This record gives sequence, C-alpha cells and structure tokens, in this order.
Amino acid sequence: MNRTANSALVVWTLSSVCAVASAVGSSESFEDGLGGWAKDGAAIGRPDLSAGVTMVNTPVHSGRWGTVLNIDGGNASSAVWLEKRFVAAPGEHTVTLTFWVWSPTRTDAHAADVLASIGPADPETRADLSVVGRTGVEAGWAQHSLRKQITLAPGESVWVGVGFGLNSAANQKFAFDDVTVEITPLRDGCAADFDGSGSVTAADLAEFLSKWLSGSPAADFNASGGLDMLDIFEFLRAWQAGCETRG
Repeated sequence: MNRTANSALVVWTLSSVCAVASAVGSSESFEDGLGGWAKDGAAIGRPDLSAGVTMVNTPVHSGRWGTVLNIDGGNASSAVWLEKRFVAAPGEHTVTLTFWVWSPTRTDAHAADVLASIGPADPETRADLSVVGRTGVEAGWAQHSLRKQITLAPGESVWVGVGFGLNSAANQKFAFDDVTVEITPLRDGCAADFDGSGSVTAADLAEFLSKWLSGSPAADFNASGGLDMLDIFEFLRAWQAGCETRG
C-alpha cells in the first residue's frame, strides 16, 4: 500500500493501541561497514585537515571488524570523529552513549583527548564535542561514556559523535568499536506532543500524519532509518497514552 492508502488505517488502529513508545537503541560493532556513521573533522587555522577512518580486523573489541581513526598530526588542534543522526520524537530525552577506544601503549606522551558529543545539532568543530577521557591511560581497550538530557523541537534530531583530538603535533591513530546509543524519552517530556504545544491533542496526530505522508524524516518515529506503518503504530501508542500533568 502507498502512504495515502495506509493513512486510512489510522482511525481503525487507534482503538487497539495502548502502550507507551519504546526507547530508541542502537549498537554498532562495524561488522558491515560504518553502519550509517560518517567521518568528520576540524582543525583550527588549517582547513586542509588530513584525517581518515579505516575498517580493520585488528584490533577489534568484539566481532571481526572495527574502525581506526587517524590524524596526520601536522596541527595540534586537529580532531576527527564519527557522527550519526538519530530521529526521535520532539520533547525531552535522556541520551546515553558508550564506546570503546584502543590505545597501542600505556603512555602520557602525546596523549590525545577522547571526544564525544550528544545534541540536537551536527557537530562541526572540536568545541562541539566534550572531553570524556584520554588515550594511553592503559594499553588496549578502554570504555568511555557520555550521558546528557536534551530537548528536541519538532523537526530536530539527536546527533551523536565519537572521536579524538590531538594535544601535540604527532601522527596518531586509535581504534573505535562497540558504539552504543540509548535515547529514552522522559515521561514528562511526552513523545506524543509532536507539535510541541505542551499537551496532546488531535493536532499532534494531524501534524505527525502530515509529516509521514510527505516522507519527512521527522516522522521516522521508531528511528528505523525509513518510513513505514510501524512509525504510525508507535506514534499512536504514545498518542493514546498521552502525557502526565506536569507539576
């Protein structure tokens, strides 16, 4: 069925849904490429940043494949990271990010900052990412994490980034693996308040269907990467559940 025909199912389905929308979860071990993650980077005062990402089969934290990020070291302010956009409903969310980074040796010499970001905007500079650790604290794999509470306006997405930034002019490369993202709507954030009005009404249903029928990524309610009937079912569950009155 096309989207126009499918929309006729909405009224029929409304009476049969009653559960709260589930959290958005993603776990990437890079077994089939980057899995939608894309490389980005920045260097203060030097636009010709030389940085890259390579798929490797050693070292890996789990599975058979992982990634290595590298910078040529010509600029001590350089940073490189992987980033990915996740679609979530408007409202308040708690976002938890965990990932593993491999350092070849335990050393303080030329240690780099481990960087991570969570927010509603695409990270474009090193300052857009937070320092969550240091490389070389121990040889081998070390886990890092970042947790933030963010508020999404209608049409906004959750952007997540992981990478590293240099503190000295030295060639550096580190492996990254097992990146996990958990996006949990807050109960009083109310994922069903799709138009951000502060309450759940028929206008939210109309706004969601309008986005879905037009093919807007904002209607990817279950963050599957595309639009299908499951997005409507998930939204209807949240819409019928409504929101608790805010204190």
